[in-house]
Amino acid sequence: MPKERVLRTVFESRGYTSTVADGTLAIPGVSIDFVDAVPISSAMNAVADGLQFDVGEITLIDYMIARELGRPLVALPIFPNRNFPHDRILYRADSGIEVPKDLEGKRIGVKSYPQTAPVWGRGILHDQYGVDLNRVTWVALEGAHLDDFRNPSNVEMAPAGSSLAELLASGDIDAADDPGRPWRDRGERWDYDSTEIKPLVPNPAQDAADWYRKTGVYPILHVIVIKQEVLTARPDIARTLFDAFTTAKQAYLDVLDDPTELKARGRSIVGPDFLPYGISPNRAAIDTLCEFAHHQKITTTRYQVEDLFGPHALFDE
Repeated sequence: MPKERVLRTVFESRGYTSTVADGTLAIPGVSIDFVDAVPISSAMNAVADGLQFDVGEITLIDYMIARELGRPLVALPIFPNRNFPHDRILYRADSGIEVPKDLEGKRIGVKSYPQTAPVWGRGILHDQYGVDLNRVTWVALEGAHLDDFRNPSNVEMAPAGSSLAELLASGDIDAADDPGRPWRDRGERWDYDSTEIKPLVPNPAQDAADWYRKTGVYPILHVIVIKQEVLTARPDIARTLFDAFTTAKQAYLDVLDDPTELKARGRSIVGPDFLPYGISPNRAAIDTLCEFAHHQKITTTRYQVEDLFGPHALFDE
């Protein structure tokens, strides 16, 4: 057996990853030096740009940008966070917006232009609702997690210290992606009773189900990545980590009987395994996000699945 390798690791400790994080699950040939970062987004620059961790959780879009910028990282087909974006956009009732196509010519606020959830949202606006994304001005609060990324020309930066809720309330933007309070707290539904702010998609669960039936795509948000130097020294670690995360997830699903702990809407659409790992069940989702990223001018390369995962990580559960 190879000598035990200590891996400095950061990811969100969820019910289905906690036994990897706390060491309860023994991993052959590997010792996890776990760093707890809350929220996990606070560590993504350190993983993707600073290369401060051997293994880490970042967004799948961050990983594509990192690859294009030459960062020595390799993705493992472990996807610890995913969701449908259909309920994210709110708009001002006085903006002239009634249907998604009306977003053309408007100003839409986002936390960050290359944030993965809005990338999915924009792609679905184009694919499912026919919105010409180039006719929309995107107003971003923040840059990317990778400092060398540059936004395309139809992206403006909001004034420093702004919030999406404030910009939406003041009319500086016509709509916003997940603007937060006072219309939404994390984990809660939008306040649909507002007369001034409306949801762009009145029945997001139905539209998400329609999208899934048409495409088979369950949007992936985050991915686990590993430094190339670790794989070069120990190619077996890719499969070892994949098996560990899969075992942790399956043990969680086997005893889970409280559906409120799940992303219940997603589970009702895609089935009992709401977080499938591996290449085969996720190929369509990965390829779709590659297309969305290229179409939205986030990557100049139109990546293929094999470009992102490489020979050491093209496996399934």
